[in-house]
Amino acid sequence: MSVKDTYNQLASDYENRVDKEAYYNTLYERPAMMKELPLDLTGKSVLDAGCAAGWYTEQLLQRGAIVTAIDLSPEMVAATKRRIGEKAEVYCLDLSEKLPFKDHSFDIIVSSLVLHYVEDWESVFHEFQRVLKPQGVFLYSVHHPFMDIGMSQSKDYFATELIIDKWKRQGRYIEVPFYRRPLHSILEETLRFFTIEKLIEPQPIRSLEKKEPESYEKLMKNPHFMLIKARCQTPLVQETIGTEEDILQLVREDDWMMEILRTAKKLNLPDWWVCAGFVRSKIWDTLHGFDVRTPIPDIDVIYFDETNTDEAEEKRLEEKLKSLHPTLPWSVKNEARMHVKNNIPPYTSSIDAISKFPETATALGVKLDEQDNLILTAPCGIKDVLHMEVRPTPYFKETTERAAIYEERIVNKNWKSIWEKINITHITQ
Repeated sequence: MSVKDTYNQLASDYENRVDKEAYYNTLYERPAMMKELPLDLTGKSVLDAGCAAGWYTEQLLQRGAIVTAIDLSPEMVAATKRRIGEKAEVYCLDLSEKLPFKDHSFDIIVSSLVLHYVEDWESVFHEFQRVLKPQGVFLYSVHHPFMDIGMSQSKDYFATELIIDKWKRQGRYIEVPFYRRPLHSILEETLRFFTIEKLIEPQPIRSLEKKEPESYEKLMKNPHFMLIKARCQTPLVQETIGTEEDILQLVREDDWMMEILRTAKKLNLPDWWVCAGFVRSKIWDTLHGFDVRTPIPDIDVIYFDETNTDEAEEKRLEEKLKSLHPTLPWSVKNEARMHVKNNIPPYTSSIDAISKFPETATALGVKLDEQDNLILTAPCGIKDVLHMEVRPTPYFKETTERAAIYEERIVNKNWKSIWEKINITHITQ
C-alpha cells in the first residue's frame, strides 16, 4: 500500500480522533514543535508541508501567518479545507515533485512527522531550499532513529530501510509504510541544504502523566520523535543557476572566460572544447558566493583529430596558446590519442571522452561555434554540479582500477577545503 492510500484511509481518524486522543501528537510532538515558532507570525508566509487534517495550519493561522498547506492525500486536503475554510491555500501535492511556488516564497516551512514517509530527501530539500527565503526557517519532526530501529527486520542501524508498520484503527489494521534512517544520515542530508540551529529530543508535557502515566514514563526516558530547526543560508545567486542556459549566461557574463574561449577558437581545432574545472569551478564559485575566482591548475582544451595523433602536435598547440596569453596554464589534449596513454578503448569523439571523465560534476565543456554562439556539453547532466555533488561517472565505477583513480583524485584535489558546501560520494559507499 502506498503512503497516499494509507493516509486517505487515515484521514477520518486524523480529523475526528487525533486532536483528542493521540497523546503522542497532542502532548508530546506538537507542544515541542510550536515552542520553536514565534507566538506572533503576523505577515509571515508559512508552508505547512504535509498538513494532514490541518491542525498545524489552524495553529499557524491563529498566530497571524499567511499559510499555504499541502498534502499528498486528497482526503487529508479535504479535511484541512473543512477545518479552516478559505483562510489558507490548500493543495494536494507530492513533496517528491517540483513545487509550484516561486523562489523565496516562504519565511518558514513546517513539516510535522512527514519526512520519514519520503525515501529521497535530496529532491525534497532542494525544493524547500528553493522556496525558502534566505535566512528562512525550516522546522521538522521525524521518527527518532533509536525508536524505529526496534521495528527493523535487518537490525542494521546504519541502513536506510523501508518498514511496514501496522496501526489499528476502528477495529481494523492499516499498513503504514515508512523509511527509517540513522541519525548521521538525517543530519548530513539536512546539512547539505541548510544550517542546523537546533536538534531537539523532546520530552512530553506533564499533562500526559495524568492521562497515560506509562507513556509519560517511557517518553521521559526514551525519545520517540526528534525535531530539527534549520535555517536557509542559500545566497540568492545560487537559485539563479538551475538550467543549462543559466550556466551559459554565467560564462557569457565572465569576460575572462569568454576571452579564453575566443583564444581557443583561433586554433580552428576539430571537435574542440574547453572543459572540466574551467566550467565546474565557475559554477561552484558562484554557488558559494565567492567574490574572487578560485584559481584552476589547468585550462583544459581538448579536441578530436584522428588524422594527427602525434603528442608533439599538442605541445605545438599549447605553445601557440601561450604566445597569445602567456600567463595562463594552457593544457591541450587530442582525445583521439588519449586512449593509448590511458590503455583503454578508443573514444569516438571529444564528448565521448568528457562523458568518461572521473566525476560527473567535471564532465562539462563549453565552446564557441562558427557564429560565436556559446555551446555547453554535459553528457552526464548538470544536476550533480548544480547540487554540488561529487560523484563518479558510470565509466569510473566499472572497474576497481578506475575506482581507485577516482578515490585518489578526491584526496589529491581536496575540493572540500575550497568549496565547503560540496558533498562527496565515495565508490565504496
